[in-house]
Amino acid sequence: MQANDKVENIIVLGGGESGAGAAVLAKVKGHRVLLSDSGNLAPRYKELLQQHDIEFEEGGHTCLLYKTTRPPDLTTSIMQSYA
Repeated sequence: MQANDKVENIIVLGGGESGAGAAVLAKVKGHRVLLSDSGNLAPRYKELLQQHDIEFEEGGHTCLLYKTTRPPDLTTSIMQSYA
């Protein structure tokens, strides 16, 4: 990250190939990441997340999700309960 970049808290919903890839990319870019999947993660994706020290949960979403009246702006549509 560059000196003027801000560390964000990122929640990735879905732990398949794309979700795991997005989580790793965000982590590599210096952000705090939580991946949440409503089902069970495949062992290969669990290993990938663990290798990158990415927090994850499976079997349900415990993070708080809020809808706003501005659906196109997804960065403000999803808020998380972890700090």
